[in-house]
Amino acid sequence: MMVLGNMSEMMMYSTLRIFTNTGGGSGFVYLKTLSPTLKLPYLITNKHVLENVDVCWINFHCADESTLLPNGKNIRYDFTSFDSSNYVAHPNPDIDLCAIPLLPVFLELNSIGSTPFTTSVTEETLIDQATLSTLSAIEDITMVGYPIGLSDEANNFPIMRRGITASHPNIDFNGTPQGVIDIAAFPGSSGSPIFLFNERGYRTRTGEHFPEGTRLRLLVV
Repeated sequence: MMVLGNMSEMMMYSTLRIFTNTGGGSGFVYLKTLSPTLKLPYLITNKHVLENVDVCWINFHCADESTLLPNGKNIRYDFTSFDSSNYVAHPNPDIDLCAIPLLPVFLELNSIGSTPFTTSVTEETLIDQATLSTLSAIEDITMVGYPIGLSDEANNFPIMRRGITASHPNIDFNGTPQGVIDIAAFPGSSGSPIFLFNERGYRTRTGEHFPEGTRLRLLVV
């Protein structure tokens, strides 16, 4: 059992591989706050990962019932049937994103005596305009996912790859809310979260230095 010690280890548990009859891809858990007492988990991925899919399964980490920390075991969840009713597509058809509600999945796993464990991207982790305004044209990024289906299958962990922004993250590329990155990405990476991640200090575009600072923000998918 691995005890979570830092942000990079938490990223490992937030990303899940999606298996489908058409190939699959990557996804990450997002915790949506609906009220101060209600937060719902969703698995975010690219819409094209799930389009025309009728078989889908996901391997979850299991939690120890007493500590609620990962216990080193995994459980496979198979959707009994799968179609577009199993996910919510982005309302803009030009945006290649969708979300699988995970609460029904977790409740079903609980009913058979398994407690899934994930960490989550939260609203506080999302990039905001205040942070974007401090960024330079070239920033360090980390992608977490399953390129060409590669993973640590024994431990159910994704692959983490580093790169840089290839267009200014605070400027819409070609007039659209998109950006360009320079990173090794292959089929299977679709749906991977790409984080602005600085673990041992960082500087802002105006030169302000945070030598001991750690920064983690979801920049793009």
